[in-house]
Amino acid sequence: MTEEDNLVRSWHRFFNKKNPIDDKDVMESDQWAAVKIRRLLHDQLVTSSENNGVIDDPQQAWEIILKLIEASQSREALTAVAAGPLRQLMDAYFDDYIERVKEEAENNQGLSYALSYVFIHDKMHLEQLLQLGNRAAMLDFPNRDPTSEEVEMDLLVARWFCFYRGHSEIDSNLIACALDEVNYQLPNRDPHKSWLVILKLLAACTSKDEAKQIGYVISELLSVAYSEFIGKIKRAVRDDNRLACALTNTSVADEYSAEWSEVVALAIQISAGPWTDGRT
Repeated sequence: MTEEDNLVRSWHRFFNKKNPIDDKDVMESDQWAAVKIRRLLHDQLVTSSENNGVIDDPQQAWEIILKLIEASQSREALTAVAAGPLRQLMDAYFDDYIERVKEEAENNQGLSYALSYVFIHDKMHLEQLLQLGNRAAMLDFPNRDPTSEEVEMDLLVARWFCFYRGHSEIDSNLIACALDEVNYQLPNRDPHKSWLVILKLLAACTSKDEAKQIGYVISELLSVAYSEFIGKIKRAVRDDNRLACALTNTSVADEYSAEWSEVVALAIQISAGPWTDGRT
């Protein structure tokens, strides 16, 4: 393992802490990596004393950022890169690196996802970065277990319906956690997975009323990833009366209202017929 590989692994271990108390020893042993990478660039979000020792090496910072993205094991890890070194680089050297970032983001889904979470103070620069971002990016992490993810989504769907179907035998805390995860957390953290859960919810719903409850989830998804999903929804609604029913109970930001009103009008037309057991 090279010194740089060790640096990247230690940085990720430091920011992957699950419990600050239980992981205290691990955090302290890896803190050097967090400090070293932060000191590659000045950071206007920390005190002047914390910027002591900064070497201002944007090229090395850019190379480390790409390695951090490549080594990320989760979306949370990518957001940590966005909040740390990627933010620092674009805050201080936007003009020097924006073209490289644009070029890299075309084929680097991890970077594109991170850009959807980055925040810098210059509003014009921030807008350019967010346009490069894709919060709904399909990401394949080395430790991903598709079977486990499928089971997890099915469990979320089952517990979500327990709330609307009044299944009192299920622990209310589990149901509440599933509602929060499906309705709010997933649309914001992982829009792609949220869409897959929405499709599972639609497949499992048994009435128009249940389908309309799914409309709230779709609204939340569109609030963070409208441009990524509007095309999919337009194509899918024509042959899916369950999706059409859900869309009649949705809302979007004012800037999309004109386009969305056309989608809803079509959905109302498609959903006007009787409820069927199939998806059409």
